[in-house]
Amino acid sequence: MQRNALKAEIFNADMADFRISGSRYDGAYCTVDTFRHLLSERQAIRHLQCVAKALRRNSVYVLGLHLLPEQGFSDEIVRWSGRRGKLTVKTSMRMVDLNRRARRETLKVDLKINKNGKRYNYQSVYSLRTYTLNQFYRCLKRTNAFRIKEVYDHSYDIDSPVDLTAASEDVVFLLQKK
Repeated sequence: MQRNALKAEIFNADMADFRISGSRYDGAYCTVDTFRHLLSERQAIRHLQCVAKALRRNSVYVLGLHLLPEQGFSDEIVRWSGRRGKLTVKTSMRMVDLNRRARRETLKVDLKINKNGKRYNYQSVYSLRTYTLNQFYRCLKRTNAFRIKEVYDHSYDIDSPVDLTAASEDVVFLLQKK
Protein backbone atom coordinates (compact mmCIF):
# COMPACT_ATOMS: atom_id res chain seq x y z
CA MET A 1 0.00 0.00 0.00
CA GLN A 2 2.79 2.35 0.91
CA ARG A 3 4.56 1.72 -2.39
CA ASN A 4 1.37 2.71 -4.27
CA ALA A 5 0.58 5.67 -1.98
CA LEU A 6 -2.67 4.07 -0.82
CA LYS A 7 -4.24 4.38 2.61
CA ALA A 8 -6.27 1.94 4.64
CA GLU A 9 -7.51 1.70 8.19
CA ILE A 10 -7.28 -1.67 9.88
CA PHE A 11 -8.72 -2.33 13.31
CA ASN A 12 -9.58 -5.24 15.57
CA ALA A 13 -13.21 -5.50 16.69
CA ASP A 14 -16.15 -7.83 17.21
CA MET A 15 -17.51 -8.53 13.71
CA ALA A 16 -21.08 -8.18 14.97
CA ASP A 17 -20.60 -5.06 17.09
CA PHE A 18 -18.28 -2.38 15.76
CA ARG A 19 -18.36 1.29 14.86
CA ILE A 20 -15.98 3.42 12.91
CA SER A 21 -14.86 6.90 13.79
CA GLY A 22 -14.56 9.62 11.22
CA SER A 23 -15.61 9.41 7.59
CA ARG A 24 -17.43 6.47 6.10
CA TYR A 25 -15.66 4.16 3.68
CA ASP A 26 -16.03 3.55 -0.06
CA GLY A 27 -15.60 -0.18 0.33
CA ALA A 28 -14.99 -3.11 2.63
CA TYR A 29 -14.20 -6.75 2.09
CA CYS A 30 -14.41 -10.12 3.81
CA THR A 31 -13.33 -12.65 1.21
CA VAL A 32 -12.02 -15.71 3.04
CA ASP A 33 -15.27 -17.13 4.47
CA THR A 34 -14.81 -15.33 7.79
CA PHE A 35 -18.49 -14.36 7.68
CA ARG A 36 -19.39 -17.97 8.51
CA HIS A 37 -17.57 -17.72 11.85
CA LEU A 38 -20.62 -15.71 12.96
CA LEU A 39 -22.57 -18.65 14.36
CA SER A 40 -26.05 -17.13 14.64
CA GLU A 41 -28.42 -15.35 12.29
CA ARG A 42 -28.49 -12.46 14.73
CA GLN A 43 -24.70 -12.06 14.60
CA ALA A 44 -24.70 -12.25 10.80
CA ILE A 45 -27.40 -9.59 10.49
CA ARG A 46 -25.66 -7.34 13.03
CA HIS A 47 -22.41 -7.72 11.10
CA LEU A 48 -24.05 -6.68 7.83
CA GLN A 49 -25.69 -3.73 9.59
CA CYS A 50 -22.36 -2.63 11.10
CA VAL A 51 -20.67 -2.81 7.71
CA ALA A 52 -23.54 -0.86 6.13
CA LYS A 53 -23.19 1.89 8.75
CA ALA A 54 -19.47 2.10 7.98
CA LEU A 55 -20.02 2.57 4.23
CA ARG A 56 -21.15 5.51 2.14
CA ARG A 57 -24.29 5.11 0.04
CA ASN A 58 -23.69 3.10 -3.17
CA SER A 59 -20.30 1.87 -1.94
CA VAL A 60 -19.43 -1.83 -2.05
CA TYR A 61 -18.89 -4.75 0.28
CA VAL A 62 -17.08 -7.74 -1.21
CA LEU A 63 -18.21 -10.83 0.69
CA GLY A 64 -16.83 -14.26 -0.09
CA LEU A 65 -18.32 -17.39 1.38
CA HIS A 66 -18.85 -21.06 0.83
CA LEU A 67 -22.51 -21.88 0.24
CA LEU A 68 -23.95 -25.27 1.02
CA PRO A 69 -25.73 -26.73 -2.02
CA GLU A 70 -29.42 -27.50 -1.49
CA GLN A 71 -28.72 -31.15 -2.36
CA GLY A 72 -25.57 -33.01 -1.37
CA PHE A 73 -22.28 -31.31 -0.55
CA SER A 74 -18.69 -31.25 -1.65
CA ASP A 75 -16.39 -33.21 0.62
CA GLU A 76 -13.28 -32.36 -1.36
CA ILE A 77 -10.07 -31.52 0.46
CA VAL A 78 -8.86 -28.03 -0.44
CA ARG A 79 -5.10 -27.72 -0.67
CA TRP A 80 -2.89 -24.69 -1.06
CA SER A 81 0.86 -24.23 -0.97
CA GLY A 82 3.29 -21.38 -1.33
CA ARG A 83 7.01 -20.87 -1.28
CA ARG A 84 9.30 -17.90 -0.84
CA GLY A 85 13.00 -18.42 -0.38
CA LYS A 86 13.56 -20.95 2.42
CA LEU A 87 9.94 -20.79 3.59
CA THR A 88 7.35 -23.31 2.41
CA VAL A 89 3.74 -23.32 3.62
CA LYS A 90 1.21 -26.05 2.85
CA THR A 91 -2.40 -26.08 4.00
CA SER A 92 -5.25 -28.49 3.66
CA MET A 93 -8.86 -27.93 4.67
CA ARG A 94 -11.65 -30.45 4.87
CA MET A 95 -15.11 -30.74 6.32
CA VAL A 96 -15.20 -33.30 9.13
CA ASP A 97 -18.85 -32.89 10.13
CA LEU A 98 -22.01 -31.34 8.73
CA ASN A 99 -25.30 -30.79 10.55
CA ARG A 100 -27.78 -29.19 8.13
CA ARG A 101 -30.48 -28.90 10.78
CA ALA A 102 -28.25 -26.99 13.22
CA ARG A 103 -26.62 -25.17 10.29
CA ARG A 104 -23.13 -26.14 11.47
CA GLU A 105 -20.10 -27.36 9.59
CA THR A 106 -16.92 -28.47 11.33
CA LEU A 107 -13.82 -27.63 9.33
CA LYS A 108 -10.36 -29.04 10.00
CA VAL A 109 -7.33 -27.04 8.82
CA ASP A 110 -3.80 -28.45 8.74
CA LEU A 111 -0.90 -26.04 8.31
CA LYS A 112 2.60 -27.34 7.60
CA ILE A 113 5.50 -24.91 7.60
CA ASN A 114 9.09 -25.57 6.68
CA LYS A 115 11.32 -22.61 7.51
CA ASN A 116 15.08 -22.87 7.18
CA GLY A 117 14.87 -26.66 7.56
CA LYS A 118 12.71 -26.54 10.70
CA ARG A 119 9.24 -28.06 10.46
CA TYR A 120 6.15 -26.75 12.23
CA ASN A 121 2.73 -28.37 12.16
CA TYR A 122 -0.49 -26.72 13.30
CA GLN A 123 -4.02 -28.02 13.29
CA SER A 124 -7.22 -26.09 13.92
CA VAL A 125 -10.85 -27.17 14.03
CA TYR A 126 -13.54 -24.56 13.42
CA SER A 127 -17.28 -24.53 13.74
CA LEU A 128 -18.87 -22.52 10.95
CA ARG A 129 -22.46 -21.52 10.17
CA THR A 130 -23.81 -22.95 6.93
CA TYR A 131 -25.80 -21.05 4.32
CA THR A 132 -27.67 -22.35 1.34
CA LEU A 133 -28.23 -19.73 -1.33
CA ASN A 134 -31.80 -19.13 -0.13
CA GLN A 135 -30.71 -18.85 3.50
CA PHE A 136 -28.14 -16.22 2.54
CA TYR A 137 -30.73 -14.32 0.48
CA ARG A 138 -33.07 -14.26 3.51
CA CYS A 139 -30.30 -13.02 5.80
CA LEU A 140 -29.36 -10.27 3.35
CA LYS A 141 -33.01 -9.27 2.91
CA ARG A 142 -33.49 -8.96 6.69
CA THR A 143 -30.79 -6.30 6.84
CA ASN A 144 -32.35 -4.27 4.01
CA ALA A 145 -28.96 -2.58 3.63
CA PHE A 146 -27.44 -4.14 0.50
CA ARG A 147 -28.37 -5.24 -2.99
CA ILE A 148 -26.41 -7.84 -4.93
CA LYS A 149 -24.59 -5.98 -7.67
CA GLU A 150 -22.70 -8.98 -9.08
CA VAL A 151 -21.48 -12.45 -8.13
CA TYR A 152 -18.16 -14.14 -8.92
CA ASP A 153 -16.45 -17.41 -8.14
CA HIS A 154 -13.17 -17.62 -6.25
CA SER A 155 -11.13 -16.86 -9.37
CA TYR A 156 -12.10 -13.20 -8.73
CA ASP A 157 -12.25 -12.49 -12.47
CA ILE A 158 -14.18 -9.24 -12.75
CA ASP A 159 -14.88 -9.97 -16.41
CA SER A 160 -16.52 -13.32 -15.60
CA PRO A 161 -19.50 -12.96 -13.25
CA VAL A 162 -21.37 -16.17 -12.46
CA ASP A 163 -25.03 -17.11 -12.25
CA LEU A 164 -26.18 -18.45 -8.90
CA THR A 165 -28.09 -21.70 -8.58
CA ALA A 166 -29.14 -23.93 -5.70
CA ALA A 167 -25.94 -25.90 -6.43
CA SER A 168 -23.60 -22.87 -6.10
CA GLU A 169 -20.79 -23.28 -3.58
CA ASP A 170 -17.77 -20.95 -3.60
CA VAL A 171 -18.98 -17.44 -4.33
CA VAL A 172 -17.91 -13.84 -3.95
CA PHE A 173 -20.77 -11.35 -3.66
CA LEU A 174 -20.28 -7.76 -4.76
CA LEU A 175 -22.84 -6.08 -2.52
CA GLN A 176 -23.83 -2.46 -3.01
CA LYS A 177 -25.06 -0.41 -0.09
CA LYS A 178 -28.56 0.95 -0.69
